[in-house]
Amino acid sequence: MKRKFSLMLVLVLVCSLFFVACTDKPEGEKGEEGSSAAKVETLEVCVGPDPDTIDPALNSSVDGATLIIHAFEGLMTLDKDGVPVY
Repeated sequence: MKRKFSLMLVLVLVCSLFFVACTDKPEGEKGEEGSSAAKVETLEVCVGPDPDTIDPALNSSVDGATLIIHAFEGLMTLDKDGVPVY
């Protein structure tokens, strides 16, 4: 009985994975129905080889510094008075 249940569960999971993978449009994209679907924009940056560390205190290479700058850039901004906004 346990074996039949396990086999049935595996079959259902594999079928559901197959049907989800065969959809035409990604989730969140509505198409031409006139809805206001947000587009996802991606910025790809080549920073060079993998750095030895991304710890700002231990980094001594330029490629690691570039990666650290890109990683921490969006964590804080300054407003019009120069006050940090998190």
